[in-house]
Amino acid sequence: MDAECYSCGERVPGAKVARSAKRKSKDNSAAPVAPFSNGLVIAALVLTAVCFLTEQKMPVAAGAALSGILFTAKIVTDRRAQKRIQAQ
Repeated sequence: MDAECYSCGERVPGAKVARSAKRKSKDNSAAPVAPFSNGLVIAALVLTAVCFLTEQKMPVAAGAALSGILFTAKIVTDRRAQKRIQAQ
């Protein structure tokens, strides 16, 4: 049962308010992103645009290989950035 009226927002008489467990305060900082990693994302977007918009189509194997390399490089740079932050 809800504690507030849906239409007017007033408290409903006799409604029990559910009590949530206290949450522990933790650092909600975003994961670090290396500037090079942002460049890799842009490169992947450009690669996608080139694959779809050019008249001469890139072979699927070549496109998959390049995408895999960019994806792997992004993971590596993000993990290195995370290690640098943890070391500080």
